[in-house]
Amino acid sequence: MRLHLRLHLRLLLAAPLLLGAPSVGRAAPASVPGPGATKATKTPRVPKRLRTLLGRTYNLRYHRGRGYLATTVGLRIVNLRRPGRPKALGTLVIPGSVNGLVVDGPTAYVAAGPHGVVLANVSNPLKPARLARIDTPGSANAVAVDGKTLYVADGSFGIGIYDVTAPRKPTRLAKVETGCYTRDVVVHGRWIIVACGRKGLVVFRSHRSGKRKKAWPKPLYRLKLAGDARSLSFGPGRTLYVAAGEAGFHVLDARRPRRLKRVSTAKVPDFAHGVSAWGASVAVAGGEGGVHLFNCRRRNRPRLVSTYKSTPNRSANKIFLRRGLVLVAYDASGLHILKSAKGRLTLRAIFPAPPTRPKTRPKTNRKKTKKKK
Repeated sequence: MRLHLRLHLRLLLAAPLLLGAPSVGRAAPASVPGPGATKATKTPRVPKRLRTLLGRTYNLRYHRGRGYLATTVGLRIVNLRRPGRPKALGTLVIPGSVNGLVVDGPTAYVAAGPHGVVLANVSNPLKPARLARIDTPGSANAVAVDGKTLYVADGSFGIGIYDVTAPRKPTRLAKVETGCYTRDVVVHGRWIIVACGRKGLVVFRSHRSGKRKKAWPKPLYRLKLAGDARSLSFGPGRTLYVAAGEAGFHVLDARRPRRLKRVSTAKVPDFAHGVSAWGASVAVAGGEGGVHLFNCRRRNRPRLVSTYKSTPNRSANKIFLRRGLVLVAYDASGLHILKSAKGRLTLRAIFPAPPTRPKTRPKTNRKKTKKKK
């Protein structure tokens, strides 16, 4: 009897060793990293509840091979060195929705509507970091940078001017009462031009051109235009293009900013939301009417060259044109990357890529036949 008990005890103690588990009364040995091993760091991810909104893109910028997208979630950076294969880099979550942005060196200035303006460090595109936030009184729709001076199109509160010499501590310099709802702002030499919706354009001198640094500049010139002035873009020969909603886009002579002169107007289907110029080519984001490429070599007679429409048809918000690369921000389908060659617009890629539906085999009406015995 004692012999049987001893055999049972030996088997019980030896079983864990045979199965590869730690023996009774002993702890399992901890895995020790070898020399030169590094800790795996997790990159911050966008919360699951916000991932479905990453495709909604309202504005964009292109800087040194990267695309900076203004989305419902915040700022999103995409690698566009290979335009046919865009790759996601980093995302900076910002409350509200981003309306406009501009990138100047390692700093991105993001207009986030009622949330004001967010300054972000984008030197590491994989991990954009917030530097500071400017709490503007209105709704920040667009931004423009001139050296160390930031201009903010602040909706019904006109133009806010800030000193961003120290990006972590921006300071307010002045404010321009435009008497309208400001939608876009661009810097042209010593002049600031503002898109004021139904009230056309407003022009005033830049802050650095004033003799007194603390002087608040006043609008010098107003130009009434047909339609709804929403977006501005400069072309060669001091030509200014204005996306004007249902009126299409206007071509202006800006050689004398104090006396802007309308040269011509070209209509587009639906609603012109954005415009971008490169050389004699002008691309217009026309809402649900698609993207339109014009040849403006003769400024008084813009000629339509090509049109692109997404499938399914979505609303094109803003656009960016450089050489043969056309980037379009779509409201519900993200970034569309187009190629302009030989007067034609062709789709290269969509970011984020649309989900692919699994292929289903067609049903066949095959009757089962009983085997004859």
